[in-house]
Amino acid sequence: MLDDVERMRALDRSALLDTVGAFPDQLRHATIIAEGVDWPTMDPRNVVVAGMGGSGISGQLLRDWARDRLDVPVDVVNDYHLPAYCGDRTLVFVESYSGNTEETLSCFEDAMMRGCQTVAIASGGELVARARQRGVPLVMIPDDLPVPRAATAYLLVPLLVGMEAVGLAYALDELREAHTVLSGIQKQLAPATPTDGNPAKQMAHSLHGTIPVIYGHGLLGAAARRWRCQLNENPKMLARDDVFPECNHNDTPAWGESGNQDLFSVVILRDNMEDQDTIDRIELTREIAFRNARLTCEVRAQGEGALARILSTTYVGDYTSLYLAFLKGMDPAPVEMIEDLKKALKTRRADREGQ
Repeated sequence: MLDDVERMRALDRSALLDTVGAFPDQLRHATIIAEGVDWPTMDPRNVVVAGMGGSGISGQLLRDWARDRLDVPVDVVNDYHLPAYCGDRTLVFVESYSGNTEETLSCFEDAMMRGCQTVAIASGGELVARARQRGVPLVMIPDDLPVPRAATAYLLVPLLVGMEAVGLAYALDELREAHTVLSGIQKQLAPATPTDGNPAKQMAHSLHGTIPVIYGHGLLGAAARRWRCQLNENPKMLARDDVFPECNHNDTPAWGESGNQDLFSVVILRDNMEDQDTIDRIELTREIAFRNARLTCEVRAQGEGALARILSTTYVGDYTSLYLAFLKGMDPAPVEMIEDLKKALKTRRADREGQ
């Protein structure tokens, strides 16, 4: 199946294979867009990224990237309201690919009420209209991507460029390296590359029919979350994510021999900058706990800079999730249950307001 490119493309009605394949070039295009923004002078004491789902994962990736290089904290809000500490010294990035995500619009209004230093990132919709009405700096991103989770480059890069523009961190050199590293990886992962030389196709075959548990650590915690979300949305698979060393304080006993652990597979995201304590924990956890899983495999980060190392692991996950969808004979793009839930929420609110 996975070496029959035409068959995969027949299932892929939204052309997600092409969109994912273009990710390295999207990084470059997004950099051009973000550098064209007239960034205001800011002096924040903390940074918050507000966004949901495919729009929100970029904030989590930024938080991991920023942890060892920023002297101000970065927080992520996947909810209706900002934390109590947010005020006029808080830089708030409000992100919604569609511009109509209700939780994100609520956070935008919260930021306005609190006088936060706010930047909006969207392709259109209500968020763009409100940002223009309020004179809020706006990053307009392309509106032709098939699904929000395919817009990661356009939602992440403005955060990185914004950090540099306001003097919090240097990101442009890392963006250039990430483009180079991912361009090389793309050739390995692309649909035209046969399974015997394609790590993502091999991974898809290994994970097919299992419940994957993705483990990250340090720099790769949000990368594990991205893997899980892509597995949830593209092949519609149940999956979990966790991080070392925290997982050794709760998750590890669940891998004992008393349950149905052979239903589960394990994917460990590995970094070339791991300290010895982390190496020991991962190796011993594989030996003691993960031996009960159906299989355990690893994905190694590539590159030198933190951004390349993060995105090189998520890129393998993006392709793997598409190939898993094709193994299941499905179009990866539609997420009917999410749309059904949105409609049900709208109906319930209308009924409640009509009472």
